[in-house]
Amino acid sequence: MDASLASNQVSLASLPKGMSLGSVEAGTLEVSLDVKGKGTDWKVWQITGWVALTDGRVTAQDLDGPLSGVYLRLHLIRNGAEIKRLAFKIKDSDVSLSGSIRNWDKTPIISVKATSSHLDIDLLVPKGERSPIRDVLEDLAATSRLAATLDISRGLYKTLRFRDLSGQLTIQDGTVTIDNLRGETNGGTIDGHLKVRLPKLKPADVQASFRLADVPYEKVLQLTGDKQSLITGSLSTTVVLQGNGRDPQGVLHSLNGKVDVLVK
Repeated sequence: MDASLASNQVSLASLPKGMSLGSVEAGTLEVSLDVKGKGTDWKVWQITGWVALTDGRVTAQDLDGPLSGVYLRLHLIRNGAEIKRLAFKIKDSDVSLSGSIRNWDKTPIISVKATSSHLDIDLLVPKGERSPIRDVLEDLAATSRLAATLDISRGLYKTLRFRDLSGQLTIQDGTVTIDNLRGETNGGTIDGHLKVRLPKLKPADVQASFRLADVPYEKVLQLTGDKQSLITGSLSTTVVLQGNGRDPQGVLHSLNGKVDVLVK
């Protein structure tokens, strides 16, 4: 194949019945592509040009909500791409990404910067044994190398609120790692490390260590579902845990390790 494809702005909502872009349900699409290649393996084809999506809407089974306001500007170059910007909202949270993909015809090397002005972290936690997020992470860990910097201005996880949360995410060789996780939470601070082994379609293994300092005790206790406590004060704790998905009741039930606690 040796072809060029260019389009004006196309409203996906106006496409003929039976024609769709999978989970992309709405938005305005514009493309300008040059395609050269032969055979059935498109990864070895030469594809260059631009793909733009504005005000898109993406749905996926088991997500807590659709991705709305999807904005994508993607520059395709030989054996890779530059992600000029990918931004979207899910419920009240927003995410913005920029970066590059190289070597996608072999082992993709992905480098991105991810930012959010407000993020409910619970939206990223896989629910149940399988989930779309779990599937994506397993595929990336098995086939690619990803390095990302994370910067969340305001975050939320159940009863804990975060400010200026940052870290470094690495995905490769079947493993997801978050290093140098730091931020402020409920007047205190948090820093930590997380490592998850994600063999494809097999139970996960988790290792985590984190430290909280001067965080209201009742906020942490509420994470367990206990809304009342006879103890109040500021909590400082150091936690080292490990667990695995082979436990019939899940990874959280299997967690075991060492916890040092000081309440004052």
